[in-house]
Formats: sequence, structure tokens, C-alpha cells
Amino acid sequence: MDTTRHLVILGVAGSDAHAVANHLIAMHLREHGYDVVNLGVCTPLTEFADAVDAHPEAEAVIIGSLNGHAYADLRDLPQLRAAGRLGRPVILGGNLSVGSHKADDVHDRLRALGVDHILENPYELPLVLDLLRAATPGATRRAKKRNARTRTGTRAAHLQGTGTRAAHQGTGTRAAGQRGSRTAVGSRG
Repeated sequence: MDTTRHLVILGVAGSDAHAVANHLIAMHLREHGYDVVNLGVCTPLTEFADAVDAHPEAEAVIIGSLNGHAYADLRDLPQLRAAGRLGRPVILGGNLSVGSHKADDVHDRLRALGVDHILENPYELPLVLDLLRAATPGATRRAKKRNARTRTGTRAAHLQGTGTRAAHQGTGTRAAGQRGSRTAVGSRG
């Protein structure tokens, strides 16, 4: 049995302030053995890219969008990827377009931007993450080596001195317009 902790980056798209689903998804992933860097709500793509840079062991970037403006929020994804940033699978879920009648091409347009996986149900996340890991076993070995080298460095320093369960639960959200530290790494317990 694989007891290695797997790290993912989670957040809500730039124009979206829906926090409850974000926290529920983070809890669900932790229950399935994932460490979660939760960037919270109203997260610009550049902050997702910065989180990948800070956590090279991250296996995927998970972006939620409930306000229907996913395409507008992700329009800079091709430029970031062309610049060598966000080099992890991008998984998107939520209410991806405005209106009760969804256009047939919504998923195609999002994939054209560079979204790798679109989920209808957040409970599919652990399965999709497991499938991604199985499809790239070499990447998992490299991530384990990086994780072992940095476990006592960056991640430990980040958690050191937090002393609260909230910091370990990934409560790195903020109201729209607020700045400050948003990254919290957490695991079960």
C-alpha cells in the first residue's frame, strides 16, 4: 500500500468568492490522503503558478468556479503555460458558464485554453488524481524524491509555529480584495 502523501493545489477562480465548496473539497481530498495547498477564493492564475513554483511536488492544480465565469478567469492559462508555468494537470469543476442553458462548446473552449480535465462531480477528484498518478509513474517517483528532500525544508518551515488546527485545515481563504498569506498546507487530523 502506498503511504506517500500526495500534494495538490486547490483554489477558486479569480472572480469567484464561493468558499464553502472549496473547503468541502479540501476536506474530501484530505480524507482520501492528500495534502492540500488551499489558496482559497478569488485566486488569480498567477497565484496558482506561484504555488506550483513553491511546491514542485504538487501533482495537480484544482480550480473551482461556481459563478459561471471560468473561461474569462482562465483566459491567461495559455500564456502562463507557454512561459513554462503551471506545468501540472489543471482540473476544473463547478458551474462553468452563465445561464441555465449551457452552450455545447463550453468544455471544448476550456480545453482549448489548456484545461486538462473537467469534472462534473467533485467526488471524482480522488479517482482522477489516482489515474493521473498511474499514467505517470516516473513523475510520482521524482515527486517522492523532491518531497523527501524538501520535507524538512520549505513545507516544515511553512507549518512551523502555526500551532492552530485552522492552519492545518487549509483555511487560507480571504474575502475579495483582502491580501496577505493565503497558502496553508494541511493533511488529515
